[in-house]
Amino acid sequence: MSDLTNTKYRQFPFNTEGAEKIKTSVEKGQNWPVVYILSGDTEAYVGETNNAYKRMGQHLENKKRSVMKSILLLLNDSFNKSATLDIENKLIQFMHADGKFQLQNENAGQSVQHNYYQRGLYEQCFQDIWNELKRKKLADKTLYEIRNSEIFKYSPYKELTEDQFTCVESLLKLTGIALEQKLSKKIVVHGGAGTGKTVLAIYFIKCLIDLLSRNTNFEDLDEILPEDSPILQSAQLVKVIRDRKNLKIAFVVPTPSFRETVKKIFKATKGLKPSMVIGPNDIAKKDYDIVIVDEAHRLQRRKDLVNYGAYDAVCDELGLPHEATQLDWIMAKQRALTVIFYDAKQRVKNTDMLEESFKSFLKDADIINLSTQLRIQGGNEYIKFINDLFNNMKTTYESDKYDLFVFDDYGEMERAIQQQNKKNEGLCRIVAGISYPYSTKMRDKVAKKKLDVDVDGDGKYLRMWNLGFNDPTFITDEEHKDEIGCVYTCQGYDLNYAGVILGPDIFYNKTTKQIDIHIEKCTDRKTKVRDNDEETKMNILHQYLVLLTRGIYGTYIYAVDKDLRDYLSECIKTKKENFN
Repeated sequence: MSDLTNTKYRQFPFNTEGAEKIKTSVEKGQNWPVVYILSGDTEAYVGETNNAYKRMGQHLENKKRSVMKSILLLLNDSFNKSATLDIENKLIQFMHADGKFQLQNENAGQSVQHNYYQRGLYEQCFQDIWNELKRKKLADKTLYEIRNSEIFKYSPYKELTEDQFTCVESLLKLTGIALEQKLSKKIVVHGGAGTGKTVLAIYFIKCLIDLLSRNTNFEDLDEILPEDSPILQSAQLVKVIRDRKNLKIAFVVPTPSFRETVKKIFKATKGLKPSMVIGPNDIAKKDYDIVIVDEAHRLQRRKDLVNYGAYDAVCDELGLPHEATQLDWIMAKQRALTVIFYDAKQRVKNTDMLEESFKSFLKDADIINLSTQLRIQGGNEYIKFINDLFNNMKTTYESDKYDLFVFDDYGEMERAIQQQNKKNEGLCRIVAGISYPYSTKMRDKVAKKKLDVDVDGDGKYLRMWNLGFNDPTFITDEEHKDEIGCVYTCQGYDLNYAGVILGPDIFYNKTTKQIDIHIEKCTDRKTKVRDNDEETKMNILHQYLVLLTRGIYGTYIYAVDKDLRDYLSECIKTKKENFN
């Protein structure tokens, strides 16, 4: 087999003369799989083809490509169709997140993940290609920088798992049915932490926008989609969507900090607009044809709110009683389609809607389940272990796929996270349950240097809470790397490595031989439910489940309660490195 690193690069002007040169001077310009990049001053297009000369002729006839000035062909004796589809897809993902160009691509290359012969070897090939693009000024950032960026993590150009893509197919099909039959359909997408709900929601919205703007390139659908894809067999339903004009779409993101992140992603993506991303309070301001709700378990009820007046005003505007929930707000107006992404186990505080409130919504809704774990490299095995552990089912975990360690000393865990943060160029943070005092004054800029977290309560490890419990920059900005975060700053985000402090509110009861909760040591009033200790305990456990499912490559644990540390050490068998 030829050397995969021996990729050749040929550049031509994007005009008829350049296309003719491909025909006459490029050995593999016809009848050989190649990858190509068209670029102008601010826009670019990535593609792959078996006939570069013919494909350039098609692009030259496309008015949208008129802003392009240059053709770059990527040629390699070892390329095959699977490899070029994979490289095309990676280039689309990384160039979109790099931000040097706005991509004209509509379809996200090869939409479904699949393995092919020697795929691992092509990973190094792609690294070499990216380095060459940087040299040619077609890219700015390193692959490391891009992988750590929010735009890359939530890009609508992501490869989907078969699980996710089947979900998108179902959503598109149900959208077509709702529009064609003038129905008001409801869909619930169930998915645990790390199953890619937000990515899928953004991908679905991008599909709809491309269909509505007639941007979707259907010429290559038979190559992009699986052979048995119902979308290929449902052309009429796709046509129904394409024929609709001025279809109004809203993406409701309940968490303010994460909403700002999503707006950045929409701003960077062709066809999407930040104004499409709204909070629950905005749902009354306009009529929408399609509403997609991310993290619906974070929708609120009228309980322990900061501003009851604003809440009641929305209820009044929608003609609802003040006791209505934000889900009631969503459903107050008739529309073609309402999709909610939901995970009951991520309800973390008293203001979040109760699970029973979703029952009426679920009665006549279509249900789609996501099960494939995407965030955590430990996969479903790790998720099952954490859930079993917190459900007090005696269990053990040992794996060479995921770094799960228990530390006897907080300082050692902190050093380990700092080392990983340096090694991974960021996105490694320490987070804790809210069992340490905090107040608005503590989070004020004047108190920036105040060390308000006493990890063990003995004055040995004094640290600082992140400033602003809804501040999205805690995850992304390196100036916060030495602070301790909480569930409100990390829910919805990925970390490379997460250091999790199991605070004084959680302990191991040696008498009952169970993990238990000290309710009185929880310092967050929004977590506590008056006269309902069991629900309060459930909120606290859910918060820790969120914290323990943030780390992509590993989770480091320090428990304040020594009995809990000892118990976890018995359950977790992975061998820890020396981080001193």
